[in-house]
Amino acid sequence: MYGPNHYRDKEVFWITPQEDMGKEEKLNYINGRDLNMILHLKEKRGGIFTTNPSQETLKNIMDEHDLVDIAPKNRCFTWSNKRLVLVNIMERLDHFIVVVSLTSVHSTTTSTILECIAFDHQPSTLDLGSHRDLGSMCFRFNTLWIDSLEERNIVENTWNQLVEGS
Repeated sequence: MYGPNHYRDKEVFWITPQEDMGKEEKLNYINGRDLNMILHLKEKRGGIFTTNPSQETLKNIMDEHDLVDIAPKNRCFTWSNKRLVLVNIMERLDHFIVVVSLTSVHSTTTSTILECIAFDHQPSTLDLGSHRDLGSMCFRFNTLWIDSLEERNIVENTWNQLVEGS
């Protein structure tokens, strides 16, 4: 999911995921999205550090619904303005937000940032670390994933993998 740039639009943006959380079985809630904001100051390098009022709103939603952000194991930033040295800005704008109970069931839950030079965002993967049956899960597909050959290959290779129990 793609988050709006302007902070006034971000609170409206969080209405749909909150409604989804009410509909989905809580054990199965996984949300991968471009928040278009950092959650912590350590998720930004370069540029001007400003506070975003939506950060507090998101943190409250995460607390209310027992959600956690799965930090990437290999890199810190998922977005860059692609400029050189002194004017380069890097931020972690892309996040996997999951219900806490999922991390206890799948104790090795990790995310990884992949290499990509074609876009300003790096693709990320989420690995639950086990092959347990999660039950039914809502799946959404972003058509932007097929615009890049590298991302299309990742989706295609993953789609063609055999999943136990299916």
